[in-house]
Amino acid sequence: MLAIIAQPDGTLEEVQFEKHDYAVFSEAVKGLVEAHYYSDDLEHYHNEEFLYAEGEVFQSPNFIANVLSEGLVFYGPVIYFGGIDDEGYSRGLSAERAEQIRIAARFVERFKDVFEQAAAHMAKPEPSFTITTW
Repeated sequence: MLAIIAQPDGTLEEVQFEKHDYAVFSEAVKGLVEAHYYSDDLEHYHNEEFLYAEGEVFQSPNFIANVLSEGLVFYGPVIYFGGIDDEGYSRGLSAERAEQIRIAARFVERFKDVFEQAAAHMAKPEPSFTITTW
């Protein structure tokens, strides 16, 4: 299935996954995985704590994800998929959705200085950990 990994620096990597594999997705986002759903045919996974596995906080927003989500702020790499199937597994991106992500990346590249100026005024995410007792 086709997926696109968008890095905070705006680079894209198109990858083919054989199956829905949480461990591979976790490695790609550098930590614990959380989903963000755009529509029936577009979703992304991002690092739920905005932290690298080693505990370092991501410093730059992922501007591609910010553009596609209409202003929500996500930090770190994200992986785009084509929504969820009936069994709850990610589907590959359609050609149209993949092109939409490429266009967003070109837009971010063109206006990167504007995005970086705006990011300088955004509050950085604070890492938070929750301990649940059973």
